[in-house]
Amino acid sequence: MHVGNYLGILHHSEQDLADAFKTIANHHGDEPDVYNMCKLLASWSEEHAKDIKPFVDRYSEEKSDEPDRLKQSLFEEPRSGSLALVRDLHDLWLLGNEIHLC
Repeated sequence: MHVGNYLGILHHSEQDLADAFKTIANHHGDEPDVYNMCKLLASWSEEHAKDIKPFVDRYSEEKSDEPDRLKQSLFEEPRSGSLALVRDLHDLWLLGNEIHLC
């Protein structure tokens, strides 16, 4: 069974998504509502990561560097401007959908 593989990807991806939300909040905090909404969504991702813990304890978790590679390729360097915010939000959407698939 590959439950441990996907639990590892899911758990790590939730943590990476929380970190990405915090990064975007800090980088685009001058945009209306972005700071507060990203901080709220980061807290939800952190809570989801905690909610996965009972499954990790039961089925174990295999560490994977896939989530880190995805995050690094999406968020190479900070972007500036309104188009950069749209691109960063798009990248957050991609990370969120990776979690949804897992």
